[in-house]
This record gives sequence, C-alpha cells and structure tokens, in this order.
Amino acid sequence: MPMTPFQVSEVYAFLAVDGEGAEGVPATQLGDMLMPLVAADRARLDDLRPIAQHLASAYGFPITVARFTVREDIETIQP
Repeated sequence: MPMTPFQVSEVYAFLAVDGEGAEGVPATQLGDMLMPLVAADRARLDDLRPIAQHLASAYGFPITVARFTVREDIETIQP
C-alpha cells in the first residue's frame, strides 16, 4: 500500500454521545469493514462530516468533533 509522505501531528475523532453521556467513536460500513470516523487531516475530516451528520440524524444523538494533538508513540510494529 503506497503512502504519501505525511507527519501525523493531530487526529480528529467524531464522538457520539448517548442519552447517559457515554461517548464512543461511530463507524460506517465500507464494504465488508467498519471504518471508524477518525481523520488525520482536515480534508478527511471534511469527507467524513456528511457521514457523521447522517448518523446523528438517523439515530437522534449528537456527534462532537474532537481534536487530539498530543502524540505519544507507545510501540512500533516491525515487518
């Protein structure tokens, strides 16, 4: 899988909040996989926003966008 050179310095996550205040990261079906609504740049964040809006409307719960900016590498998985 080719990768474009790019440093991940922040991560955005859509957070669904249920009626009791519990949070979770919503996901959407992508073929046979579930893709969590998480982005590493503004372009992908904008791509995911309509999906988040659809989920919020369909299920009747608010979805918050959170930005995480502190990076801590905890493990490197080698080939």
